[in-house]
Amino acid sequence: QFNDGNGWTGLGASVQRHQLVIDGDAGDSVTSSGWTDTGGTVSYGGQTYAVYNSTAASTLAQLLVDVDITYTAVVM
Repeated sequence: QFNDGNGWTGLGASVQRHQLVIDGDAGDSVTSSGWTDTGGTVSYGGQTYAVYNSTAASTLAQLLVDVDITYTAVVM
């Protein structure tokens, strides 16, 4: 879990979710399903990440994708 206290800004207080961070640059892409765009971003070390929450009600998970990466959501 990340929070403002360890350098991540934009998440507020401690976030009780398992988080996967995908870092990359322009030209990189990632495709996945099962995530909802929160419309929010977080920052760390000069990088900005888009925040996606798991669509599974029982899963407390979050996907943080570098905004330089092309992200494609697959609807299943």
